Amino acid sequence: MDVEAPRLRALFVGNLPDANPVELEAALNRVFGQYDVVQECEVLTDKSGISRGFAFVQLATGSKAERAKAALDGTKLLSGGPIKVRWALDAATLYVGDLAPTVTADVLREAFRQFGNVVECRVEKEPAELGGRSKLFGFIEYSKRHVAAKVQQLLSDNLFIIANSPRPVRVEFALDLGGDDNEGSPVGQFPAEPPPHFAQPGTLEYEFALKWRELALAHAAEKEQLREVHRQEREILRRDQAQMYEHETKKMRDLESIQPRR
Repeated sequence: MDVEAPRLRALFVGNLPDANPVELEAALNRVFGQYDVVQECEVLTDKSGISRGFAFVQLATGSKAERAKAALDGTKLLSGGPIKVRWALDAATLYVGDLAPTVTADVLREAFRQFGNVVECRVEKEPAELGGRSKLFGFIEYSKRHVAAKVQQLLSDNLFIIANSPRPVRVEFALDLGGDDNEGSPVGQFPAEPPPHFAQPGTLEYEFALKWRELALAHAAEKEQLREVHRQEREILRRDQAQMYEHETKKMRDLESIQPRR
């Protein structure tokens, strides 16, 4: 019997309510367990044991995981707002965005190997016939999930800069493959490409890196708000359509019931 790859069954659950991690895991096991056997469920926490607001859930079969994803995305858990359910490429794989055009896979690997054992690294590129340019994002896979989680938190809490980009890299857990914008090219000319480093508070580099970070977060929040508006609009349209069909069906039945029998 073939065994499905874990990444076809692994789900990322975000926007979790502010609650005890044990309570959150119990709630996640309960709601996802309605669709399939929950093989793994982990709420990621910080050093203090406080939930970071997201979790990984792995179900036994891909088809049931797909149904669970469709049914639970946008629903509420405990007393919180709507949760986000996405496919996780791998629980130990990180998406690295806002890369400079000059960052290659080797440069990216070298920048991240200082944090842990890198199993795989790649920078996404355009097809060769289109020039083969970098898409300005890549993926880093670590050997252990807890290492990936620590790196993601470290680089989210600090401004980590690779090459001569003015923007700090954006590090998230890898979900559905997606593109990135084409911004982030170097501003002006630098005498030499600096090694990967954390921007230091009080410097001009830190000031602008922080502005880039704040702008990226604002754009992400706007996209999420728009996505929620579109979801609500689709739900309203589906409900209106169902009610109209039900109304028309009832009219037909009523007409049939008053027609004289032959």
